[in-house]
Amino acid sequence: MLDTLTPTERQIAAMIANGYSARDIGDKLGYHERSINNYLTRIYRKLDVDGCKRAKLAAMYAAETTR
Repeated sequence: MLDTLTPTERQIAAMIANGYSARDIGDKLGYHERSINNYLTRIYRKLDVDGCKRAKLAAMYAAETTR
C-alpha cells in the first residue's frame, strides 16, 4: 500500500512511524506544520486509515517495511 504514496508522503509516513510530531517533521523537512498535517490527511485517505491514525499508520509502515 505504501507504493501509492509519493516519495514525500513516504518520508513523512516513515517519520510518523518513528514517533516524530508534525512540528518536528516540518522543521526537519523545511515545511510548515500545517503543510505536514495536510500531507498526513492525504496519506490517511490514500491508505484508508481512520480511528487511531498515527498508530495505524505506524503499524502499516512497520509491516510493509519489514517484509
